[in-house]
Amino acid sequence: MVSFVDAMLQPTDDDEDLLAMQEQTRAARQSIRDIRADLRFYADLLLVGTIYHDDIAMDAGKLGLKSMKASKAEMILIQQTVKVINQ
Repeated sequence: MVSFVDAMLQPTDDDEDLLAMQEQTRAARQSIRDIRADLRFYADLLLVGTIYHDDIAMDAGKLGLKSMKASKAEMILIQQTVKVINQ
């Protein structure tokens, strides 16, 4: 299923919106590269969900970060990245 979805989301040369979203995803992932490895999955879920306007992914990411007890500093970094995405 993951492979299918990934293949369906591959941009074509004329798909500027999807290319922009992929660049945002790359930049967002780069911004969280230094947080704990066990949090990165949930942070990535929240950030990519934000980029793709996926409320379910965003909620799952938030719940995961809470359950993994993300520190205040980690949450600030993630929230700052979300703010940049939403600009």
